[in-house]
Amino acid sequence: MYSLYGFDVNNDIKEEENKLVNTMRVIVSKIEKLKEDNKRNNEQIKIFEHEITRLQQPIIKRRQDEANLRQHEKLMNSRFNQAKLSKSPLFTEMEANDECDLIEFYKDCDMDGKHFNFGDIVDTEGYRHYNYKFVGKEGVLKNSSRYDDFNWNIETGVIVPLEITRYLTDSLSKYKLGQNCIVLYELPFWDKTVQKYDVPENHLYEYRFNFDESDWNENPNGPWDLWVIPFTDSVEEYKAKLK
Repeated sequence: MYSLYGFDVNNDIKEEENKLVNTMRVIVSKIEKLKEDNKRNNEQIKIFEHEITRLQQPIIKRRQDEANLRQHEKLMNSRFNQAKLSKSPLFTEMEANDECDLIEFYKDCDMDGKHFNFGDIVDTEGYRHYNYKFVGKEGVLKNSSRYDDFNWNIETGVIVPLEITRYLTDSLSKYKLGQNCIVLYELPFWDKTVQKYDVPENHLYEYRFNFDESDWNENPNGPWDLWVIPFTDSVEEYKAKLK
């Protein structure tokens, strides 16, 4: 047997290897036990998670019902407000249909809306069309009260609000098709455009760009459709037909 300075190489290495192997076996056993424990724990965690999900459902439903109720009340209040706006103003309150101006540097003007003409569009932030507002009576800046950030994506375009068009008889003369990123007009019954269609009174009317059939950037002049919207949810909106 080969020996070096009294050290039995083969026997000592074998004995040392056996110790290492036994130690590794103990470690592997611990690892397997941990894996089993983890497996049981993961299964238990899934059970608890499922139970939490089950318990959450009544809370989620109640909160969703409350949110739906608030949204419905908000919609009804908006429709009620829109119904009031749909009433014809006095003749003396009507405004000219002259084409509007776009005030692009509103902040730089150091002015309020009283310095502008009724119906002018002012860019209050200077970033695309995102913050366009309309000069209303007494210079008060207006946007649509029919739509908000929850039911209108500003990326779509600009809405001409009924708060402005109710004082006009020809809104498309003041706000030309294809300009100022306008994709929707809220119109009163007496507007020239509405009168081209066979529609009932006492409804809301929207002249909308048809994105399903065309692209506004390529062809902003059409097609456009007039939609008739009831004041209640009992009847669905519909596309009007020309007279």
